[in-house]
Order: sequence, then structure tokens, then C-alpha cells
Amino acid sequence: MKRILLFILILVLMLTACGSRKVIGEVYGSEHEYISIGEDTYTRCNNPGVNITWDKKEQLGIVEFRDVDTDPMQVYSIKEYDENEYIYTIWVYDGTFYKKDTK
Repeated sequence: MKRILLFILILVLMLTACGSRKVIGEVYGSEHEYISIGEDTYTRCNNPGVNITWDKKEQLGIVEFRDVDTDPMQVYSIKEYDENEYIYTIWVYDGTFYKKDTK
């Protein structure tokens, strides 16, 4: 019985750790400096003064590279930026901030 409960717990943790696999946009540029999500374009920037450990809000989905063989980036919203003026991405193990371009 304990083994079954342990297996279920591990399965639930694995499923929740994977996050959203919903494709929401595309990352492009020679150094991955741009992301397009819907009508919005984001440009890579410096940290807007947040502690990403505490200020990462929720996973919005993933953005894919034009070369589909490359692992996608996970995209997260940031607390205090309800209009997603800034987003945070994780690609493999590297985290980067992006700022929404003004129109």
C-alpha cells in the first residue's frame, strides 16, 4: 500500500513540475533576443529589480525556436507586472528577462 501511495505521489509531482506545455509564441534573433507572443514583441533586458525566486508568478506557457529541434523556453509572469510588461524565461538552465516593446 505504501508503495502505491509513493508511486502516486511521485507521478503527481512529475506532472505538476512539467508545467504548461502550451505554445504561446516564438523566440528569434541571432542571440535569442526577441520573443513574440500574440501581438506583443519582447526584447531581452536586464533584471527589472526583482528577486525571481520570490517574484516569479506563474508559467504562461512555452515559446519555441524557429529551429524546432531546440528545446523551447518556459515563460513566466512576474509579480507586480500584471500587464506582463516584463516576463522571465528559462531555457534549459539559463534564466533571462524580457521587456515588452512599446507600440
